[in-house]
Parts: sequence; C-alpha cells; structure tokens
Amino acid sequence: MNSNQFLQKILEPSQQQLVVAMAVTRWSAGSIITGDQVDEFVKTHDNVTALQFDVEENPELLRYFRIGQVPTVIVLKNREVVDVISGLTNKKRLFNRLNKHLA
Repeated sequence: MNSNQFLQKILEPSQQQLVVAMAVTRWSAGSIITGDQVDEFVKTHDNVTALQFDVEENPELLRYFRIGQVPTVIVLKNREVVDVISGLTNKKRLFNRLNKHLA
C-alpha cells in the first residue's frame, strides 16, 4: 500500500470513529509493545480502528505527520489529527489519552 492509499484508509473511517495510526519499525521493541497495547485497546472498543505503517517503507508518511521517533501513535477524529503520542509510554497513560477522544 502506498502512502496516498494509507492516508485514505485512515482519513475516511475517522469521520465515523476514532482511528489510531501507529508509526513503527520492525526492529523497534517499543513498536511491538505499543502495537500490542493498541491492539488490546481496540479489542475493547468497537468504535476504534487501528492501522500501522513502517516508517522505513513509507518515508512520505514520516514527513507528512512530522514523526521524530518511533513508535508514534497518531489519533484521528473527523479527518483531523487530535493527538500525537511519541515514544514508548505505559499502557495506563496510553489508554487514558485514547479514551479522552472517545467522548
């Protein structure tokens, strides 16, 4: 999937639900941990969709979202970025930040 297709895939559903896009790399342990945490959150919230992209395979998205480190969690709602969580964070803090956007 190219960068434009990925953007369409995250922007369209964000009109109806919360979209969590994760900027990751295959070699980053933090990416794996954050991915597992986001997957757990999505399983308990029907109105949340999560997608990942590898920043090394999609450098255009790295620039588009101004990502400085991985993992980075980008939260979208109504086709707009409403939150960005850079770096590894604990599950409680991540869940609190995501829940804030469900109201």
